[in-house]
Amino acid sequence: MLGQGDVRYLNLKATATVQVTDTEMRFDYRRMDGLESASPLGDPYQASRLDLAVLQQIPLMGKRLPADWRLLLAYQTLYRDPSGPAETPAAVLPERVRRLSGGVGVKF
Repeated sequence: MLGQGDVRYLNLKATATVQVTDTEMRFDYRRMDGLESASPLGDPYQASRLDLAVLQQIPLMGKRLPADWRLLLAYQTLYRDPSGPAETPAAVLPERVRRLSGGVGVKF
């Protein structure tokens, strides 16, 4: 149970690697629950974020250059409680944002 003005955070992270294919998977979940202290009713507020990523080694590039080349595929979602307090209008901040992205990562 949260008291007025209290905030609770939850953060979960996990990483797994498949050695045979040199594939790495990452999972990151964050959540925030709180009660607004500026409101006389102590309005509840909630927001969460989920990040999933898959990184795959590019074997041909790694053998020719002294760097670690990986393909990246990532999915992110951000959720916020639309009834919660916000300094900007709700029309500007959507309730849920989803993003799928990809690219190439290089480590020297």
